[in-house]
Amino acid sequence: MKLSKIPEMLGKYKDRLVHPGTLINAAGAALYTVPRRPAHSPTGVMSAQIEITLRCNLACPMCENRLIKDPKNDMTLEQFRRVIDGMPHLISINLTGIGESLLNKDVFRMIEYAKSRGIYVWFTTNGTLLVEKVNRRLIELGVDELVISFDAADPEVFKQIRLGATFEQVTGNLREFAELKRKMGKGKPKLSFGNTVVWDNLKEVPEIVEIAAGLGIDRVIVGANLVLLDMPDAVINPKTPKASVEEINAIFDRAKEVGRERGVEVVIADYVSKCEKPEMCDCEKPWTTCYITKDGSIFPCCEVTQRRIPRERMLKMAMGNAIETPFYKVWNSKQYRELRDGITRDLSKRYWFCNGCMRCRRK
Repeated sequence: MKLSKIPEMLGKYKDRLVHPGTLINAAGAALYTVPRRPAHSPTGVMSAQIEITLRCNLACPMCENRLIKDPKNDMTLEQFRRVIDGMPHLISINLTGIGESLLNKDVFRMIEYAKSRGIYVWFTTNGTLLVEKVNRRLIELGVDELVISFDAADPEVFKQIRLGATFEQVTGNLREFAELKRKMGKGKPKLSFGNTVVWDNLKEVPEIVEIAAGLGIDRVIVGANLVLLDMPDAVINPKTPKASVEEINAIFDRAKEVGRERGVEVVIADYVSKCEKPEMCDCEKPWTTCYITKDGSIFPCCEVTQRRIPRERMLKMAMGNAIETPFYKVWNSKQYRELRDGITRDLSKRYWFCNGCMRCRRK
């Protein structure tokens, strides 16, 4: 983490950082832990992605949810509290997993509990359940950000990518959400589009930014989950022809231009420069964040869910369980220390799912 980014980070989480211990932990991570990346982390986890359900009301063809045989038994409120309580210096949580978070009956009480701790709360939704009653509650609870999965400007393409949803349904819900937020005089939640880019929808990115502006969306995030090199439909990977890279960059540049013209922030993952580096390791996640499944299994980050392996096999490789054991007791376990050492020093100890990740490509 660059020193220049510290004020930005502290500003974003200012509500949580009123707690002296959390402020000291965040400063220690920014000034020492992340730059040095020791095997034993002297600072605690600062953000967490917590999967609260595996159930979903859509059947998107590219989603890992298709590999899950039994999506029942959501995380309970009691289990959620136990997970959160094991992270005393948590400043941000993402309630997104391999399911639609709004299907968990306790989601509002989970948000309420996290907000009572001063934690920055956000999650991704497919937008189909954002009806007036739900929207009002999310605004009242002070959710900080919602990321809506939005992958096409063409209604027919949208329907093919988001099976079970329609372009008109989602855009209508978002239009009503933005209007309700305005009527209630609230600035939160911030509304963002999460745009998963594949070859079929690449050329639609600038138009998606235009649609975002018309709906009152604040930000468009492009290519959020295409960092893995072994995904056959990834738009950018080391084998992409140079001419194609130039075409892709031209489309992305146009999207950014539309964003500037229409007042929408456009965030595009920097795949190109990473692909030009045959060997690199630019990962700070094992020192700052974690991914926790709905049954409490702990992983260093969410990329584990994109490995296209059976769920049962994945869970057997967990670092620990945050429901059964307070998270802080797992944070510097032997397995975690070996993971960190494998990323920075001894590559033979590198965690199994780091292989092929865009953030850690050293052989």
